[in-house]
Amino acid sequence: MRRFRILLTDFVYWQVRFGVWLISLILGYRPYEVKPESLALCVHTNGMGHVIQMLRILDVLNASSVRVGLVVLASRSKIPANFLTSLREKVGEDCDIVDLDHEVHYDDNNGAAINNLRVVLEAGWKMFGPSGWRTIGQVVGLLMKHQPDICLSLWDPHLPIVIDSVGAPTTILQVATQAIMYEDGRGHDLVLDMLYLFNVTRKGEMLPLVFSSQPGAMPIVCDVPPLLPSEPYLVAYSCMPQVLTPLKQITSHRVILFAKNVAKWSEYYKEYPNVEVQAVGAAFQSTLAKSSGLIASPSPGAVIQALGCAKPCFLFIPSGHLEQQCNYDYYQKHFVGVSSPAIEPIQAWADRAIAAPALPAPTNLEQGVQVAVSYLQGSFAKDSMPPMLAQAHRVRDWLNLFDEAAQRTLIRSLKRLSSRPLQWPAAAVSPDVTNLMSAAPV
Repeated sequence: MRRFRILLTDFVYWQVRFGVWLISLILGYRPYEVKPESLALCVHTNGMGHVIQMLRILDVLNASSVRVGLVVLASRSKIPANFLTSLREKVGEDCDIVDLDHEVHYDDNNGAAINNLRVVLEAGWKMFGPSGWRTIGQVVGLLMKHQPDICLSLWDPHLPIVIDSVGAPTTILQVATQAIMYEDGRGHDLVLDMLYLFNVTRKGEMLPLVFSSQPGAMPIVCDVPPLLPSEPYLVAYSCMPQVLTPLKQITSHRVILFAKNVAKWSEYYKEYPNVEVQAVGAAFQSTLAKSSGLIASPSPGAVIQALGCAKPCFLFIPSGHLEQQCNYDYYQKHFVGVSSPAIEPIQAWADRAIAAPALPAPTNLEQGVQVAVSYLQGSFAKDSMPPMLAQAHRVRDWLNLFDEAAQRTLIRSLKRLSSRPLQWPAAAVSPDVTNLMSAAPV
């Protein structure tokens, strides 16, 4: 069956490529020679994880004197104004920032489940309907204008699929957390295989962004909250808040739900006085750091933040959401402290999380100072720590190595894929990173 799935998705992809090739020719595509050292960057905008990754990667590129000449946004309207301002500051005034306004919408637009048939049909219409012709023409024009040497994509298919379909000389490098979906290769699911072909294509490479240390990979982009003693409340967050509604079963503990639409969810939980709804924002990290656990869906950012400050997680998997199912399987395989409705009832998990936190609150001020200093300085031997706390230190060590890992993987890959040897200088590693590397456990 696995070989059959690969053959079937390859066949479908060849039909899609032919259609995109034909539309591109009709709309004026002509072969071009790449401009050496020119870089185009495209980013997926369903959820802000990819946008945050883009901004952090731009810091690495700037530190290595790698100039980005073109940034393609799937849908600019989804990106907060402060992120757009930061983007412009990082790429400079000469960079062409283009909004395709063309994306299949899911997550918060789909309640508690993903209908994959609906997503596939919408993707087909988006690709070959009127908006698809407009977008393919726009991408063709951008490729011929900028003639990029390398397309660096954050799980956005617009440039890669056109590049592959027309046989353009631009090379493709995908940088994405989605790499974990293909740990065991292709052929396990038809939809996942199509996603791979649309984004990585036949000619591209994928550089993994992962949650735990792995050779040849980069840490996910994530701000790690501080390690703080737990207080008796739980935090809840998901880009699909509808999937978290079973948290109503928790009646004896305080729950702080972070949501974009505060009015809607405050109304929904108005009969549950223990559930407090707050707006998603800067307060999330500090609130999570002092909580006793996280209730969420298995998206990368919030869950790894929780594990990085020794908080157990209870994860609801949206029905049909293949990516989040893969994330959950990865968490189950590589981390302790991850539970779900398939393992235990949420009320039982909540009782246990509140009663026995990995980092308990001190009973007096003196004990509090001693515990905080010891934990934060990592003075306890890892093997004598509680498992959740030892794991938290490993997670933090890995996430804090982003700059060093990006130099070993991303920058080297860009140099290797370039049409000619590049003269980009290696960025100096900051003293903080050097100290962290020397202090990291072997």
